[in-house]
Amino acid sequence: MILPYATDQQTHRRPYAILVLIGLQAILLPLVYMVSGITKMPVSRLFMYIGIVPANFHLYSLLTYMFLQAGFIHLLLNMFFLWVFGAGVEDAIGSLRTILLFIICGITGGLLQDAITIRLLDSRIAMEPILGSSAACAGLIGLYAVRYYRARISFTLIPVKPHVVTVVSLFLLYEMSSGLWAILTGRQQDGVAHWAHVGGFVCGLVIAHLMGLSRLGQSAYMKQDAESAMESTRPGAAMKRWAHVLQHDPSNLEARKQLALCWFMLGDTDQASTLLGQNVSSCMEAGNRLEAARCLCELLSRHLPLPKLSTEWKYMLGCALEEIEESSYAAEFLKEMVLNAEVSIEAENGILKAASIYVYKLDQPEAALSLLDLFDKRFPKSTWSIHAAELRKACQNKSQQ
Repeated sequence: MILPYATDQQTHRRPYAILVLIGLQAILLPLVYMVSGITKMPVSRLFMYIGIVPANFHLYSLLTYMFLQAGFIHLLLNMFFLWVFGAGVEDAIGSLRTILLFIICGITGGLLQDAITIRLLDSRIAMEPILGSSAACAGLIGLYAVRYYRARISFTLIPVKPHVVTVVSLFLLYEMSSGLWAILTGRQQDGVAHWAHVGGFVCGLVIAHLMGLSRLGQSAYMKQDAESAMESTRPGAAMKRWAHVLQHDPSNLEARKQLALCWFMLGDTDQASTLLGQNVSSCMEAGNRLEAARCLCELLSRHLPLPKLSTEWKYMLGCALEEIEESSYAAEFLKEMVLNAEVSIEAENGILKAASIYVYKLDQPEAALSLLDLFDKRFPKSTWSIHAAELRKACQNKSQQ
């Protein structure tokens, strides 16, 4: 039996929602057989209550039918598809939305199959229950194909890994042709609800595009290509890739940072400084001080020119550098700020903050004392004089040790 069992697309989270869906369906089918054995009611009759019966339609069956398979082979088939494609979808959109879209696609496929069976197929078929999660799984396949359009699928008994676009194209062609043949003949000779599969799949495609998964996939693949180029020490090729990412997503901090590193590798420090400086400003404007401090570290570690920043922002960044445990950068950055800043509250606090870092975290009391002398000179009537005196005493104690 040819079944998909893996893809070359790595996931970054455990697919809890998919595991729950698989577990639920793996439990329900044996449970139905147990109930049948206890009540002496034939399994086929229980299927009539749970599945969609077009000639005797009940609204609740649109939900129940997708969680019960018609048999253990049917269960095995659908669980393979659910695991292979569902894990990637959950990684892209999250657990709750995966379950919700699984249900929406299943309902859509069930409604389409019910409508076609009633109107276009033999009336005897309308008395047969429609069961299985195939339509819901087909919806997840559609979502997967849009998001991971470069993926390749591994199948049992097939030595090659076909492209996901090839797989879904053949899948849709087969389901459509089988469904049309059933309409032309008025019968479903294989007993498969092909239009449920088509409905679920198309629903998944539409939802994927509405959610912007195609743009998300494109951005992720462009980033992947750029990272590969950087790993191959080809900054020119990587630069084109990162520039393309920025063109589609101008606020992408990682792309701007990587593009800056490309320029740095090529020796253009001005371009590198400008791009990294834009990251710092963007993060500060968004209120993300810690991320701004990390961006600032990229500039400081490469001794690149710093962007023009207000004294207030410089003080905030200096404090943020300390928070992310970059004490050496924090002290030097604050020291540079106070030496070039006019008299202000930020300069006053900056001197004390830098002195505190020098004495308590860097064990450099001499550097702290020089800043405290500057503090006494610039702010002789400061309300923080007591704190300055405490720092001076700590410096003296450190020096005597």
